[in-house]
Amino acid sequence: MKNTKTARKKARVRDDQGQVATALNLFIGLLIVGALAVFAFELSRILLAREQLKSCVDIAALAGEATLLSSTQSFATAQSNAKQTALNMFRRNSILGEPMTAVSEVASPTMLSPSSGQAQIYFEFVDPVSGVIGGANSNVLRVTGAYSYQIFGGSVYGLGNTVYTVAVATKASLPALDMYVLMDISASMDDQTPVTWVLRKWDPTGNGGVGSPTYTIPTVTPPAQGTIFSGGCPSLTGHPANGLEPQHLDTSQAAYAVPCEKCFSEILNVTTPTDTDTLRGLSDNAAPGDAPIASGGVTPGGLTTPAPSTPTGHPMSFKFRRKTIDNYDPLSDPTRLIAKQKSSASKAKVLKAVKPDRLMWDAPAAASGGATYPECTFTHMVVNIDGNPAYGGQTVMGYSYPGIGALVEASVGNLESAGAAATAWLDLGALGVTPSAGYRDAYRIQAASKIEPLYSVEQAVDGFLTKVRYTTDPHFGFVAFSNYAGNAPGETFADYRVSWAYPQGGTANYPLPGIHIDPTVGNDNYNAIRSTITLPTVVGPTTSLMAVGGGTNTGQALLHALNRLDPNSGAGPLTRNGAARAVVLVTDGVPTYDLTGAGYPPPPANGPAETDARAQAAAAKAAGIPIFVVGLTQDASLVPDMDAIYSDTNPGGIAYDSGNGAKYYKVSWTNPTQTKQDLDAVFGNIARQLVNLVR
Repeated sequence: MKNTKTARKKARVRDDQGQVATALNLFIGLLIVGALAVFAFELSRILLAREQLKSCVDIAALAGEATLLSSTQSFATAQSNAKQTALNMFRRNSILGEPMTAVSEVASPTMLSPSSGQAQIYFEFVDPVSGVIGGANSNVLRVTGAYSYQIFGGSVYGLGNTVYTVAVATKASLPALDMYVLMDISASMDDQTPVTWVLRKWDPTGNGGVGSPTYTIPTVTPPAQGTIFSGGCPSLTGHPANGLEPQHLDTSQAAYAVPCEKCFSEILNVTTPTDTDTLRGLSDNAAPGDAPIASGGVTPGGLTTPAPSTPTGHPMSFKFRRKTIDNYDPLSDPTRLIAKQKSSASKAKVLKAVKPDRLMWDAPAAASGGATYPECTFTHMVVNIDGNPAYGGQTVMGYSYPGIGALVEASVGNLESAGAAATAWLDLGALGVTPSAGYRDAYRIQAASKIEPLYSVEQAVDGFLTKVRYTTDPHFGFVAFSNYAGNAPGETFADYRVSWAYPQGGTANYPLPGIHIDPTVGNDNYNAIRSTITLPTVVGPTTSLMAVGGGTNTGQALLHALNRLDPNSGAGPLTRNGAARAVVLVTDGVPTYDLTGAGYPPPPANGPAETDARAQAAAAKAAGIPIFVVGLTQDASLVPDMDAIYSDTNPGGIAYDSGNGAKYYKVSWTNPTQTKQDLDAVFGNIARQLVNLVR
């Protein structure tokens, strides 16, 4: 009996011990599971905080880089604005439900130590090529952010008020990019250039009775001083006269109003031999020209008068008369000179002879019959290199141009030496100049900086390429286009220096470059394109200056670019694998030439030219290539046509048809300063659309 009780007692003890052990095990298990649960919870919160921090940093970097790309301020100011934008964007977000309104910038990454539940941010600008931080070309914004997470279970487990700091870094940049810029250099791209029309005449009493040229600014309507657009007979397609050669002076200045009759060469009042004559001369090119004619014999310029008895000693070959009515449009005559060529190999024959019966002016030696013909309105047109509507004098690159006479003589080479000035019988005292080699080049360089809107476009494109280059790994292509589009770096178009109606002025070849994308590592074409659109800073050869002329072959420019960007093109694409591709088209008008080189009048008669351009937009869409269009408007009457053909919201618009995020931007001409700022803003918008995050 006693043994039984003892056994039962022992059994109860064992049961109690087992229950205690079970309870203890259960308690320990709960502690472990709870700790694991808390740990899992804390870990998930930390990871969530890190992801949300990364999103905040990404957004900040993207916003800051977009601000940097679109800024027109100085480099230091642009960087400061970019950082402020990034901070503002970060502060608009939250992490783990906590607003980040108190986020602050630190001066060093080692100082990233935010308080619990808050964040800090550090900015640095990196050169994407060299990796240098804070250098002159450091345009890649790198953002590092840190956030401190309060571990809620720390006090439970005896860890105290513990925080865990997470940090992430990202940089905003463009992806590898293969991009073409297509630049319109049609004749209207200099319509806002300040110019003066000048009547240069021979005065036998000038220079103390020796004789010399004189210079008169005609009193006419439209005015003889102002922009090319306001001083001639502009049309929807722009004014074909140019401030620098090829000048097409036959299209300039409404000398006798409607129907816009024009003349710019010599006229002699044959019934009044004592009148002074207008004077241009037979040579108006790089060699000194415009030499007056001596009385009989050999002239100072080497020209021989046909007869000593010619009134005032001027040869009959210098006498031209104005036709009563000028209805001849050279652009509509396929037999006139055609300044086009389809490849650099066709340069040999680009100027066709003009039919003699189509000339506006003819020699009146036999035809005049004693009739009196009115004197011409002007003989020259010069660019006001001071940028003013009425020229007031300017000294540039060490050369003085105190008046209109100095501009005229410099423009034709008569100030290159004392000998050239003497040959032209110039009155240097009246002109206020001393001849010196380089006068003509200095005039042309300074004049090129007043060729508007082309110069503003060149500057804006230069800035755009520079920003893109220092924010990514780009390869650039460039195509200039007028009647046709350039397809090789040395491509040119041939034209008369002065006018098709004044062949004595000679002809020349003018740049129309096509610089194609090169997939070779390190060859981004940046310097080659910049040297094409940037003016020289020293006197020297100016043959590389971009000249304007002709119409607008938008379709061919797009074709040349897409032939290199489209992997399925039969012309052999030159893009890099994995690179983003885009085209930026800059133009001030609508297409007027088709792919065959045929020209068309203004809209709506330019259908074939528009059809060819739209076909290229459709090809771009199929290849995934957006066409961003920058439309520079000068004539309000042309805006509806430009909006229709370049629209990004309506079918038929080139931007819309190309798709892939393409946009159409419109900039209205106001003045050089404002228009340049507006263009910079537009190119900044395009850059922002190309921005992508590279982590």
